[in-house]
Amino acid sequence: MIPGGTVAVDATFLIDLFRSQSDAQEYVTVLSRSVATTVNFGEALYKLGLTSTAKPAAIERALTSTGLTIADVDLRVARRFLELKDIDKRSSAAQGRAGLNPIKTLALGDLACLGYALVHGLSVLTADRHWTTLATHGLTVPVFDYRDPSTKL
Repeated sequence: MIPGGTVAVDATFLIDLFRSQSDAQEYVTVLSRSVATTVNFGEALYKLGLTSTAKPAAIERALTSTGLTIADVDLRVARRFLELKDIDKRSSAAQGRAGLNPIKTLALGDLACLGYALVHGLSVLTADRHWTTLATHGLTVPVFDYRDPSTKL
């Protein structure tokens, strides 16, 4: 169950919300207490701008009118990137040992979102299933995959 309080959200969540994907729409009420980093928000604007006829300003208004907060990525967050990549490597290695093809590794936007959540002690809402494997390898913030049927508000 997603706890109360502020929740960090990633670009995929914002993109799916803008595109009215049903899995994401179930969590639209979380936006009033959500924060996206400028990196993740920029990623969402960029990807939506490539695939949508909506103008960037309209996309931005649609996403921020919900109460979503946009936060800068500061040095405290950036300092967590290497730690997160180490956690990511351990998770990928464990998947390899289990005979699984490792799921994608963390990109810069992922590091920004997870790093922000670490620094501020926030839960994370994402569609990136890989992030949910990171807790067993050292990630200390809860991650919820909104596409997972077991995730509840």
